[in-house]
Formats: sequence, C-alpha cells, structure tokens
Amino acid sequence: KRFQSKTARAFDSGRTALEIILRSLKLKEDDQIILQAFTCVVVPNAIFAAGAKPLYVDIDTSYNIDPKALKLLLSNNPNVRAVIVQHTFGVPAEIKRIKKICNEYKVFLIEDCAHALGAKVEGHEVGTFGDAAMFSFGRDKVISSVSGGMAIAKNNNIAKGIEKEWKQMKPPHRWYIFQRFMHVILFTKAKRLYYFFHLGKVIIITARKLKLLPLVLTPAEKKGEAPIHGMRLANILATWASQQMDLLEHFNAHRRFLAKKYNDALPTTQTQQIPNNTEPIMLRYSIETNKQTELLSTPKKEGILLGDWYTDTVIPCDESTAHAGYIHGSCPKAEQLATTIVNLPTNPGTTIKEADRVITAVKQILS
Repeated sequence: KRFQSKTARAFDSGRTALEIILRSLKLKEDDQIILQAFTCVVVPNAIFAAGAKPLYVDIDTSYNIDPKALKLLLSNNPNVRAVIVQHTFGVPAEIKRIKKICNEYKVFLIEDCAHALGAKVEGHEVGTFGDAAMFSFGRDKVISSVSGGMAIAKNNNIAKGIEKEWKQMKPPHRWYIFQRFMHVILFTKAKRLYYFFHLGKVIIITARKLKLLPLVLTPAEKKGEAPIHGMRLANILATWASQQMDLLEHFNAHRRFLAKKYNDALPTTQTQQIPNNTEPIMLRYSIETNKQTELLSTPKKEGILLGDWYTDTVIPCDESTAHAGYIHGSCPKAEQLATTIVNLPTNPGTTIKEADRVITAVKQILS
C-alpha cells in the first residue's frame, strides 16, 4: 500500500531481493546492468548471479549516479538492460532525470533503496519511481531485523517473476534464526562492555569463532563471487522489521536531527550535497577530508567509531575490485571520494551526548 506496488515479498537479505528482481528480467550472458561505482560488492554479485555483467557509472556531488555520465554510457553500450540507482546514505539520486533517460533508452529502472527507506523526492517516496525496487533490513540499515530485505515491483513481468521465485523458496532453518537472535543479545552486551578491559571485543571475537554470529558477507562474496541465495524472511525477523516500520519516522527524524547538528558544528567541511526538492533521511552524515586515515583510527581509542562507507569504489573486496567487474580509472570521481570520505553516526542508538563527543573528536583532528 505504501509504495503502490503490484507485489511486495520479503527475503533473507536485500541482496537476495535484488537478485530476484534481476532474474525476473530473464537476462542473457552479454546483457549489462549499469550501477554506480562507490557501492557494496553485493550489488555486482547479484548482477553476476542473475547471469549478466556489471557496468559502472561515475557519481556526482550527491554521491549518486551522475545523470550526464549515465546518458553517455547508455549511448555507447547497446547491451544495457537495466540501471540500478542507489540512493546513497539516504540521499535521493536525481531519480526523475534518471527515469527520463532510462525511458529514452528503453531500459529498466531498478531502485536500490537499501539506505533510503522513507526518503522522498518532490513528496514521493524513493522506491515509487522505478520498475522495481529493493530494500534492506540488515543490521546497519534504516530498520533492522539483523538480516532481511524486500522486493517490490510496478512492472507486471517483474512482479510475476518475484512471486514465482518467492513461492519456490523455503523459510530459513532454525540455526540461521538462532544466529540472528544471538547477534542482538551478544552485541547489546558487548557494546556496554566494549571498552571495559576490551571485554566486549573479546565477546564478539569468541562468538564469531564459535559461529554463534551471522557473517555480514561470506569470504566468497568478498572475492566477488556470485552468492547462492534464496530464502524467505523468517516470520520472527519479519515481526522485528514490522515493529520498527512503526517507528520509521521517529528513527529518520533523529537521523536528520543529528545530521543538522554535525552540519552546523562543522560548517567548513565538504560534505554530501542534497539535490533540490528532496527529503533525505541521512543514514550516515559524511565529510570529505585529507585526514581520512587519522579520523578512522584515532577516535577508536576514545570509544568513538566512525564509518568507512566506502573507502574504495566497491567494498569490501578481499581481492582487487576487478573481481567485481570494476575497471580502474573508469569512475574518477568515485575513486577520489573513496580516499577522503568519513561517515559520522546518525543511527537511532547515537545519543546527543555521543554526537557531541564525535564533533569534539573530529574538530580536534581536523584543526
């Protein structure tokens, strides 16, 4: 109802949801899917898993697809079947311009809303502009069921494909669900004890060795290998996500409040630009600095964790980004940004007091 979609199906992850959408396009070996550089490796992995090849486009100052670069790329690549638009850190891309370009070249438009649940363009939510869209309910996303994702579609054929794939899937096994419960329990304990003789860190390391915690990414995924996915979202995890949907506006208002606080306190820093007529949710607030390494390492000693989304054009890659289909030098703006960006926390668990400590730490390093 919220997105006026012909279907909405929940899966074990956002990457599965994206893969299912792409499979619904019935892609061929030579087909290409455009995505932006400055993204997560799960996106090209889903493209590979669906049987196509990724083709990277550069970004603009909003850290999203540059429409001019997109049009040039489409004019030179007749095998493109779809464009995946990532609304980076909850800041909407220039989706209306991009949609017009996609219509001109007769390619599908898929919205990657993993960072942007609740963000709007001219009063309309992201996810309502494309032929299909995916959302993520991962542990570091807008709402979290530890793992999970959703696929929606306005296009009839894509909607039918999603329904067909979902009906053939089984629910997760009990150990999978148990690991997600353990993640909530252990990380809650570990966070409180993290800097008490590093006890929290010991808890997390031990739990991972005992395989009590789920992996964010498998070793194969980090190497750019196509993953094998395919489960429905467990009912109990869907319940967690549903409960948090009721708090979505509250969560996003908090994110926007902290982003404004950072923006007012750090007025001289270069940051992500907000396109006109958009309402971002600010999943993260980013600054650009030549002291990236120092910022990412020093505050840890003071109990402050800053974010490193994304310190390469495609992350995390254990091997070269070439394994994700990226050609070095093809997206210079994304490559440059990856060397300077640092994220400041805006999540619902970050208090105003903690945000003040972040501001103090950042100012000390930048001064």
